Amino acid sequence: MVWFFVALIVIAVVVVALVVVGRVTAELSDQPVTALFDLDAAVLWVGDSLPPGTTAEITYDDVRVVLGWYLDYLTDKGVARRDDVTPAASGPLVAAEDEALAYVLGQFAAAGDDAPALSDAQIVEICDAQRTYLVTIGAVRSIEPSD
Repeated sequence: MVWFFVALIVIAVVVVALVVVGRVTAELSDQPVTALFDLDAAVLWVGDSLPPGTTAEITYDDVRVVLGWYLDYLTDKGVARRDDVTPAASGPLVAAEDEALAYVLGQFAAAGDDAPALSDAQIVEICDAQRTYLVTIGAVRSIEPSD
């Protein structure tokens, strides 16, 4: 008789544990994926993935400046946030790739003499590599326009 009660208690504990784990799993599956962006890692990854001709002419500091402007754009659009200061937005957020590039080029032009010595083509290459990096770490996904 004692074994029956022990088995019943074990079954009850397992059922409760499975229900709790299932509920938490369902709640987490509804939450958007949060990817952490490390600027130092991004600078190295983007700098190393640029074409050899570009890497011969620019520095990691140049890449850092461009990535900073790119992140400023994403933060302004609400796609990125700093250090969990603001609550995560619900639902998918959209940031157009051409808008990001236009923003970065605008920041470059506004910086004037303080801007790094980069060509527009080099900035485009850095922004393209940055988008690839963000997709690689799972921070964004690229959505193809519908026909």
